[in-house]
Amino acid sequence: MAISLFQFNMKSLLLDTASKERLVNMYFIAFADASNQTVYTPLIAMPQQYAGGVLTVRMVFAFQTEVTDNALIGVSWDAMTPSSDTQNLITGSSFDTEKTTTVTPTASTGNPTEINLTFSNAAADDIVAGDAVQLKIRRVVTGESPVATDDLRMYALEIQE
Repeated sequence: MAISLFQFNMKSLLLDTASKERLVNMYFIAFADASNQTVYTPLIAMPQQYAGGVLTVRMVFAFQTEVTDNALIGVSWDAMTPSSDTQNLITGSSFDTEKTTTVTPTASTGNPTEINLTFSNAAADDIVAGDAVQLKIRRVVTGESPVATDDLRMYALEIQE
């Protein structure tokens, strides 16, 4: 059984090119279809209960109107060990290689689709408990065919071990 290490509130995500929107009772991240769009998590401390195993990034998406074409999502990790890494938090980041997956719409507009993207510890920047960790989530419109011509909305984001 997967253990939830961290659940993100959509309001807490840091926008780069995606937008944050609100329905009556919830926030979501809107990735437009016109260009690659990115959102970042805040920097978090990896919980002490993390045992160094496989990490799963669980995401819940829905398309605004699309029911046939796909979207491509990429996720990458940046981890820093406080008091020993030399990465400058003010001037840069060091995200590992992006891993991508396809989001396929459901048969009905607006219905949720769950995506689970797994990472070995090595593919997740060799994270250990207590590391400062950040995720980058990106909608990739180049390379996906056919590209869904619709906003892709992300409603939930969680890290599991």
